[in-house]
Amino acid sequence: MILFVILIDIVSYGQNELGEAQKEVFNNRYGLDVLLHQGKLYYPEINIASGHPFLGDEGVTVGEIVIEGRRYGDQKLMYNIFLQEFVLVFNDLNGAEKQIVIDPDKIDTVFFANQVFINNQFPQIGKAFIQLVSNGSIPCYIAWGKNKEISSTVGVRGYSFSNEKKAYYLFYNSTLYQFRNNKSFVSIFPEDQQKMIKDYLKTNKYKIGKINPGQLKQLIDFVEEGTH
Repeated sequence: MILFVILIDIVSYGQNELGEAQKEVFNNRYGLDVLLHQGKLYYPEINIASGHPFLGDEGVTVGEIVIEGRRYGDQKLMYNIFLQEFVLVFNDLNGAEKQIVIDPDKIDTVFFANQVFINNQFPQIGKAFIQLVSNGSIPCYIAWGKNKEISSTVGVRGYSFSNEKKAYYLFYNSTLYQFRNNKSFVSIFPEDQQKMIKDYLKTNKYKIGKINPGQLKQLIDFVEEGTH
């Protein structure tokens, strides 16, 4: 019995050593650890008549991702905003290209296409991830998505993806607000501050819906300064 236990310990130790050795090779080659590769395989959409499910251009964007506090730079990523999934593209030890969906529960932050995305903590937004526009005293977010519809045209039948759709949110005075235009944005704030905000929007010719994330952050920064 004692010999049997010893043999089990030896085999177990050997397996652990082998696993660690494989992980070390993987880390040295890719600068990653196994944690990053514990997602499920990604299967591209089929029967697409037009469009694609990704944010921005279809294809890979090099970015950085923070998983359980560890930061991984120079990763090939795609953000499927229809399914709300970040897809990692990499070559395995045999050189074959792989695409996996990273476990969303393990993702802290993704730096993608010069923007910052975080795990969504607001159930009412209804998305797995949100873009962090501003993280000051008045946090601001953008939620991205696309719709998919059955498309049937001459000679082509399949799914068609819509253009990108975005929704804007502010977290102000412990309440989450959605805003769609200048009027709904201004209405979030006290009446004695609304003229100041209206004037800023008019002076800078900002239109919510057409405003880019950089301009939106400038707007939020201005509001933060004026409301303190």
